[in-house]
Amino acid sequence: MNINNLSLPYPVLGISDDVLPLPEIPTVDPVPNDPHEHIITLHLNTNNPFIDSLVKDGLAVYTCEVECRKTFYRVCVTSSEKDFDVRFPRKAVAGEIRLFPTVTATKQIPNYENPGFHEDFKGFTFQIEPGDLLCLFNRLDYFADINFDKLKSVSTFITILPTDKELSYIDLDKPKIHLYLPKELHTLYRTKINNQGEFNASLHSSLAMNALVYALSQIDIFPDTKWSQTIKYRMQTESEFENLDLENASDILAIAQNLLGNPYKRMFNDFANSLD
Repeated sequence: MNINNLSLPYPVLGISDDVLPLPEIPTVDPVPNDPHEHIITLHLNTNNPFIDSLVKDGLAVYTCEVECRKTFYRVCVTSSEKDFDVRFPRKAVAGEIRLFPTVTATKQIPNYENPGFHEDFKGFTFQIEPGDLLCLFNRLDYFADINFDKLKSVSTFITILPTDKELSYIDLDKPKIHLYLPKELHTLYRTKINNQGEFNASLHSSLAMNALVYALSQIDIFPDTKWSQTIKYRMQTESEFENLDLENASDILAIAQNLLGNPYKRMFNDFANSLD
């Protein structure tokens, strides 16, 4: 589905200011733990009672087209409800999945005139045919390789490994961010530190934070890695990232802190508690 520079011979909600107000950005809630299917609950709000009434009257449906670029899997799901499940087999997809939510006509709608038409279209009516687009929502990206049951776990996108080198280094061209520690340090980390829960905040504020800030600055170079897709998905779906932008360098530190669950605050709380 190519929606770039889309132009149609009638006004469509969600394209430019053809119809106002614009629809809300859709949201998704993954349903975890199904071994056979990806299940996503999609939430749509047109902000347009007239289009919603067309759906209620059976003249249109809420629609979501699913597209996997890696496997070329495609499916179209329709619903008469604004909140509905989109399902597709786990074995049929991999990597990034694109979701294109719309409202499409199911029957002919003669003399279509929406109260939200831009003033340029006032007084005009349009002949709508089955399959015609009435509303175009923002595209959503879903990542099939993400383990949603462990989405907020740091281990989802960072792993710590040993190296023969004298200094630590980071490798981003892997499914996870690989942070390498010299063997002696890694042995201490693995045998004495990692299993001690009281050190988590300090580790997140130091090792994990350093690696993550660097990774975020390079994220556009590694768009197909699992760690990159996990981070982008969290930023797309979690309210803490609503006003933060990976393209803005001044936001990188705040993004890293949110991804790690505010580790500085946790670390200083641990310090304060140890002094009591």
